[in-house]
Amino acid sequence: MQISKPVVVGVSEPGETRWGHFQFPSLCRLPGGELMVTINDGEDATSGYGHALRRHLSVDGGLTWRPAERAIPGGGPHASCAELFDGEYLILSSTKTFDVAAAGLRLPERAGTAFAYAEFNYYAVQACPPALREYLTRLPAWRWVPARPAWTEERLTYDVPGHLCWTMGKEQNISRTWFEHAPIRHRGELLYVDYRTNCLREDGTPPEGWACLLMTSRDNGRTFQKRSVVARGRVYEPMLADTADGELVCVIRGTDQEQRPMLITHSPDAGHTWEKPRELFDFGVFPALVRLGNGVLLLAFGRPGVWISASLDGRGRAWTDPVPVIAGDPKNLAAHSCGYTNLLPVGADEALLVYSDFQHAGPDGQRCKSIEARRITVSG
Repeated sequence: MQISKPVVVGVSEPGETRWGHFQFPSLCRLPGGELMVTINDGEDATSGYGHALRRHLSVDGGLTWRPAERAIPGGGPHASCAELFDGEYLILSSTKTFDVAAAGLRLPERAGTAFAYAEFNYYAVQACPPALREYLTRLPAWRWVPARPAWTEERLTYDVPGHLCWTMGKEQNISRTWFEHAPIRHRGELLYVDYRTNCLREDGTPPEGWACLLMTSRDNGRTFQKRSVVARGRVYEPMLADTADGELVCVIRGTDQEQRPMLITHSPDAGHTWEKPRELFDFGVFPALVRLGNGVLLLAFGRPGVWISASLDGRGRAWTDPVPVIAGDPKNLAAHSCGYTNLLPVGADEALLVYSDFQHAGPDGQRCKSIEARRITVSG
């Protein structure tokens, strides 16, 4: 594995230490081939969902970056641009939360609870007022098609039997899902694993904790239906990829208020069934997972620091020892990076990695936050 020297995408104001500001980078390819990095620059809270992002573009494969001068759809904290079938692209980003009290509405009786940093309360969507059901099941998106090369707003349908929405703590604001990573193309379908949506168990009882749901689309992203539950419990921020032998592999964050290993699971049948998740490494938030053209699976994760590992045979069952991009400090988890990463293949054996560096020295030597990009090269 070869890791290039860092290229600075953007730099915060000197002395920026606020959590949520100038971090959580996303990376995607736009129609026409430009690369885009988005940067969150607001509070890490539901109140910040849908706010404007900083955007930087590269026309040379990530060697140089400049602030975007044109409007591109999508809001914070993460935005992805999905490459679909037939040359189409889709952006499904976060939006402002639904304020139940401001709408003069009431939520139904609570259907369950979970805890991750705070208490979360679940409510059956089918029992919610019609305006809230519409908000949760008809999602605003933007599509680009070759025959009409401009971003056009549309609504996609999100169908989850036993659908549950949630509030956090004493808030009466409800958020809807978005694509934190782009769906993958697999056997003619689009597949996405969603942890921001939960559902009742098959017997109609409330779940214990969170859930990662496999959502599928057979009409190029116009409708999505739940196929299966990938994992339940303390499971967050899943990332999906297909393997060199045709299976699906999903890596899932396990860390919440406790530092815990990531989880990994496989499906042999396009996501209809899943193996029991097993632990992967000692920690990791917001895992990024891609399969390169040479078949290698590449994984990035962090907090503390930023780390890279590879499954050289592309099956995702054996992984190289993680290599530090930023080692970080296990006693001060967020001192060096937010740990959120993104990967994008840029060649048969290369991917571009983006991450945050909280110890960057600016032009005047003052410490600031930076978003950086590196090329990762791995031979199969």
